Amino acid sequence: MPDFKIEIEPLTEKFILLTTLKKIKEKLKMKRGTKLILLVLGLITFALIVTFLIANAYYDPYQEDGLPPRDLVTIFTAVIVCGTLLANTFNAGASHYKLEVEKKVLVYNMIETYNSQYIRDMFKVSIVFLRAHKGLSPEAFASALNASLDDRFAVSGILNFLEKISLAYREDIGGQRLIKEYFIDIFKTNYATYADYIKVRNDIASAKGRNIFDNFLTVCKEWEKNGWII
Repeated sequence: MPDFKIEIEPLTEKFILLTTLKKIKEKLKMKRGTKLILLVLGLITFALIVTFLIANAYYDPYQEDGLPPRDLVTIFTAVIVCGTLLANTFNAGASHYKLEVEKKVLVYNMIETYNSQYIRDMFKVSIVFLRAHKGLSPEAFASALNASLDDRFAVSGILNFLEKISLAYREDIGGQRLIKEYFIDIFKTNYATYADYIKVRNDIASAKGRNIFDNFLTVCKEWEKNGWII
């Protein structure tokens, strides 16, 4: 039986996803750099004000006496240290929240892509093919699909898209619960439809040391084991 070509390799999808996440982290890092400069300046200003107020409170205008310089330096340093700890705690929480929001945006983009006309057209083509070749053995189904470029492109496009989502789920890019809540029924239907076909593809690919749609199969088996329950 002839080999099957993959329009988008899972490795490419993984590179795209991880590159996107890397860009998000770099973007947050750049923003943190700007915030850090402002934070340092703010802390120094705040420490100077607090030190001045404390020194002024202990200053005796009649005796022209107040806190010694060493104590003022200690107060200034203590304010800087405490302020830095509090700021870092707040900044870490804010950065984590920002990253979580950005990751969710990735999932929403996947959902938007799934509902796009491009994906819908692929599903329409695949449904027509499935109805026309209902009841075929996995090998005969694969041969028929391989003989039609448009049908093969549609099915491979659907499976590649689901592979991308599966990779995001396994790498926890976007939040596993959010991905599962939206895509679990879609995965269940397509797993039942294409599991045998993927096995035929994998029998061919394994001879070359590759696994086709491995992330998709892994996620489906995990969800199936749990009864397809969210």
